[in-house]
Amino acid sequence: MKTTFAFFLFVLFCAFDAAAQETIVWSDIDCSQTHIVAPAGLRCRESNVVGTRGLATSTGGGQIKRWTSYGTVKQAKLYYYAQQVLSPRTYIQVGVMAEKIRGISPEAKNASSMSERTERSGVDFLTFVGAKGESCVGLRKIGPSTSAGAAWVLYATRCTPKRPTESDVDAFIAAADFRPE
Repeated sequence: MKTTFAFFLFVLFCAFDAAAQETIVWSDIDCSQTHIVAPAGLRCRESNVVGTRGLATSTGGGQIKRWTSYGTVKQAKLYYYAQQVLSPRTYIQVGVMAEKIRGISPEAKNASSMSERTERSGVDFLTFVGAKGESCVGLRKIGPSTSAGAAWVLYATRCTPKRPTESDVDAFIAAADFRPE
């Protein structure tokens, strides 16, 4: 009886521990600590490491970490989101860019007139009208390939009251980047 009860407690403890590993918890950080390359003047956050691969409580998923940087600089609403895998044989499926941008960026959630994805300067790029009628651009930079996906991905949006110039867009694309761990 004692052995059965001890085993039950062990299984229960492992289940709670595994669930805790899967819960995303965001923390504010100094932007000098983020792995996102973005303009000064933004707020930055990072998640805990999520996933259990390699741990005794492994559910078979890999370990991933996320970062965000956001705010308004010179009338441009900026939002950056990156995620990176931290364990071998883990990968990120990048999916359909328009759907991912809508799910990640607050400015794209209720966007209209989303263009088709195109490539520009080696980066996936699209345009859309933000929920408040702003002219927006979105980008996706994909890190190196892994066995079935990418090691990291960066999404970013830039929304302004006026339509951006081509040089504004080129500067946004060139400046947005990610420094992997």
